Amino acid sequence: MLDAAASEAGLTPLGYHAVLVLGGAGVAGVPEHELVEQLASSRAHISVLSRSLLEAGLVRRSQLPEDRRRIMLSLTEEGWKVVAEIAKRHRERMRELVQGWEPSAFEQVLERIMQVYLGLEGRVRVERLEPAPPPG
Repeated sequence: MLDAAASEAGLTPLGYHAVLVLGGAGVAGVPEHELVEQLASSRAHISVLSRSLLEAGLVRRSQLPEDRRRIMLSLTEEGWKVVAEIAKRHRERMRELVQGWEPSAFEQVLERIMQVYLGLEGRVRVERLEPAPPPG
């Protein structure tokens, strides 16, 4: 599913994750070395990736004033549009995935994900939202 979403956005899977990390970081962006760590990739690979995202107009690079050797990466306006489109597709896919589920079953799955994969046991509570209005 993620590979398909990356392809739909015109990105490689790693580029897709990079854009999501940068979107999650907000307008300030992320130092390039942190992106290396967050994506568990090599510095050389992330350097090539950031260059391709820069050429695609999704990312901007800037030097940190206190250390001009360090590079900050942040999303451009076009990059933010891609993140918004990715979020929209994620919501649509999630709706399709859980359509017809009992709300309590979905809540249990979310709680399990938070416990097992995110390590948030006991720190987050899943609350039911009001049902979305029918499309149309």
